[in-house]
Amino acid sequence: MMTLLSLIVKCLGLNDTEAMFLAVEKASALLDPPKELYQQIHSDLAVIRSSFTNVSDIRYVSNWVPGKILCNQINDLAVKNLNVSEFGPIKEDRTPHYTALIFSKPYNTPVLINKLKEKGLLEDSFDCRVDGIIDGKSNIIYNYDKSYTFHKGIGDCQVTCVDKHYWTFEVKNGTAILIKESQT
Repeated sequence: MMTLLSLIVKCLGLNDTEAMFLAVEKASALLDPPKELYQQIHSDLAVIRSSFTNVSDIRYVSNWVPGKILCNQINDLAVKNLNVSEFGPIKEDRTPHYTALIFSKPYNTPVLINKLKEKGLLEDSFDCRVDGIIDGKSNIIYNYDKSYTFHKGIGDCQVTCVDKHYWTFEVKNGTAILIKESQT
């Protein structure tokens, strides 16, 4: 079964949800990043992985679930207003501890929360936050200087790894360059 983000990537003629997520996050886009940014990230990651096979198994993992917000408190009127807004429809999943608001589109959740607050659809009293993903084993960071930092956990990592190996790469003229390597 394809996710909504996978369908969007396919419809746009793209083939890499990892690059799409990195581009959405880097551009602080609500839904669709600039196609040029996506293409650059997609190309850069391919060049890095083909040149440095020791990082080829490291994949980007977002630290938030797309289109899902957790609220400690939210009233029925707020849910109704969200449903009929430009961001709806939504589904809600209530538990004794929180209400999960699940949007029909794979929104960049940190950006979505700010947009909803700007439009008066989420009050601070609702105490809403992203649904975070905890995976500290490995990841990729797209840095502000357009370099990429890959990191991989070392040893037995249950939830997160205390010890990690880091590689930072630049891509210039189609060539991947290792600019820094370290271990903590």
